[in-house]
Amino acid sequence: MSKLTKATFSCVPDDVMEEIFHKLHYKEICASKLVCKNWNSIISSPKFIDKYSTHLLGNHLILLDDTNSSKSNFYTLNWYNLVDDRSISSIAAPIDDPQISDINRLRLIGSYNGLVALSCHDKLILWNPLTGKYSSIKVPNVSFSNWFGLCYNCDNDVYSVVVGENYYTRKPPTLYSFKDFGREKVIKNSSSVTVDNRFKGDVGKVICGLPYWVVINSDLEIKIIYFDLKRDMFRQMAPPYCCDKKKLFGLATVDEENQLGCVLHDLVNSCLEVWVMTVYRKVRSWINLFKFSYQNLTRKYGYLRYMDVVGIIPSGELLLCLEGEKVCVYDVKKGKCRKINLQGIKLAFVAKYRPSFVSPPEVEVGE
Repeated sequence: MSKLTKATFSCVPDDVMEEIFHKLHYKEICASKLVCKNWNSIISSPKFIDKYSTHLLGNHLILLDDTNSSKSNFYTLNWYNLVDDRSISSIAAPIDDPQISDINRLRLIGSYNGLVALSCHDKLILWNPLTGKYSSIKVPNVSFSNWFGLCYNCDNDVYSVVVGENYYTRKPPTLYSFKDFGREKVIKNSSSVTVDNRFKGDVGKVICGLPYWVVINSDLEIKIIYFDLKRDMFRQMAPPYCCDKKKLFGLATVDEENQLGCVLHDLVNSCLEVWVMTVYRKVRSWINLFKFSYQNLTRKYGYLRYMDVVGIIPSGELLLCLEGEKVCVYDVKKGKCRKINLQGIKLAFVAKYRPSFVSPPEVEVGE
């Protein structure tokens, strides 16, 4: 920096510089720390770090994976921008991905604490899109018949992924840890889950560090199961009391990553009901948030069975992913649905993502 530039910025009050820094990306913040001692002092102060993190974490994002070209592209989309219904071309930010060679086998398998889990051929990847850091572990080849669940143990700060095979296989699932060079553990006594059930969604919804799925058994009964990380076993979660009269359609994450939501299909009235467990893992705490008719949705956007309830955006509207390619916002009060303009982006996977400064464990760290 020239002497003139330094002199110019030295005249700018620190509080003004703070406001400028708050608008910068994390990588630009890191570069700014190297400019001069005063900037480094401002950025390194606990006050700035706390305010910057609060501002950043308040933006609820969706991670979009575009595999419509020879290279995978990831985008972040701010939930608050969905309220304004602006074009994604002006609000979606492309972000650099880890060095992934086989994009045709790339899958997004969950996000927690600002880290995004990916599966690619013979690798599991844990990646922080904000900082660009990632870790990867080698695993046996996975295919599109596999199901996944991202796990986080807050007691020892360990991330892991449970992987199994669908279609009533007798092969037990395996838990792969992002610690101790990808230590793996076969989940025994799990045949009642893997043999008797088919996973309706191949990626579990992560709530409080544990993955949840909807499964269908051979008698066509639909249940909620989750992987209990502390006991290394699959357990069943009771749905709302009225579920016996209505079909369990799917799961959703509500209130960031802390509340489990489920969607019930009322066949008689052609409605979907959204329920939320207000107290984590307390079955009696299920409450009905709202219900809505899905007839307009199916007429405009296709079959209901391809719909995924991603969550609830700050405006109170439902965020839906339809047929894997359409992102829609549904206003429950008005009964209207609007499609988000993706400007030619072809979606492969959608997940909730909340940016953070958490670093992935050092297994095989990218540059």
